[in-house]
Amino acid sequence: MRKALQPPVEHITDGREAWKLGFTGFFVRSRGIVSSLVFIFLTATGAPWWFTTQLIQIDLIYSIVYFLFILGFSTGLGFLYLRDRSIRSLQIKYYLHRLAHSIRDEQTKIIDKLNHHDNKFERLPKNELELYLKEICENLKQYFILLTNDRHIDVAIRLAVLKDKNIVYKTYARTKGLNPNREKTSEVISINEGVPKILRNYDAQGVLIYHDFIEAEKLGLYKTTKNDRKYPSEVVTAMIAPMNAWGGKKQDMIGILFITSKNRKTFSIKHVDSVAFAADVAANAISNIICLGFRKETVNQNNIKKIS
Repeated sequence: MRKALQPPVEHITDGREAWKLGFTGFFVRSRGIVSSLVFIFLTATGAPWWFTTQLIQIDLIYSIVYFLFILGFSTGLGFLYLRDRSIRSLQIKYYLHRLAHSIRDEQTKIIDKLNHHDNKFERLPKNELELYLKEICENLKQYFILLTNDRHIDVAIRLAVLKDKNIVYKTYARTKGLNPNREKTSEVISINEGVPKILRNYDAQGVLIYHDFIEAEKLGLYKTTKNDRKYPSEVVTAMIAPMNAWGGKKQDMIGILFITSKNRKTFSIKHVDSVAFAADVAANAISNIICLGFRKETVNQNNIKKIS
C-alpha cells in the first residue's frame, strides 16, 4: 500500500510562499545561499589541486581550457533555460489575453441577443450558457497546461441551481479531454455535502488541492459520484476553487471551478493564486450574464415580471 507523504486534501488561501518549498526552494533562501557559498569555499580551498605534490601536477593551459569549457557549457544551458522560460511566459500571457478576449466577445453576443428579446431569458437558445462556459473551460485548460507543464489537464465548471427548493451544484461545462459520456451520468452535488460543504466551511475562500480522493472520502472531505467510479483514471488529482460573485440577489458561491489532472504530482501551492484568479474571472463573467437576466424585465398590464 502506498504510504501517503502528504494529506489527501489541502486548503490554501495564499500561494506567495511557494518559492521557499522543495529542494530548489532551500537553495534560493538566505540559509541555502549561505550554505552553498560555504560549501564552495571549503571545496575549493580543500581541493588537492591547489597544492603541488609529486602525485598531482596540473597543467595551467589545460586547466584554463577545462574551466572555459565548463563555463561555456553552463552559460549555454542557462541561455537555453532562459529561452524556454521566456517562450512559456509569453504563451501563458497569450492565453490569459485570449481568455479575456473570448469572455468579452461571447458576453457581448449574449447581451446582444438578450437586448433583442422583450420577454424571457429562456427564449435564448437553450445551450447558450453552456457554450459560453465551454469556451471559458477550453481557454483555461490551455492556460493551465502551460502553467503546470502537464498535457493531461482538464477543466469543469459547476453552477448553483435550485432543485426541489434546495441548492445543488450542477456541471454545466467540461473540456473535451473528459469523456463526453460523462454528461449522461452526471450527478448534482448538494450544498450540504462534498466539495460545496467543505468550501463553505472555509467561507468559500481559498483553494482545495485534492491529492487522494479515496482517502479524502474516508475523511468525509469528498463525495464520490457515478462519474468518479466510472472514469477513475480521468481525474486523479485536482485543484478546486469557489466561484464567488453576484448570484442575482446577493454575493454568494455561484459555482465551483475544477482544474483536474490524470497525473498525481501536478498541483502544488505555487498554482493556488492562478486557480483563484481563474475562478474569479470566470465568476465575474458568469455573474454579469446572470445579473442581466435578473435585471431584464418586461412590463404587462398587470405586473412586472422578473426574468431569471
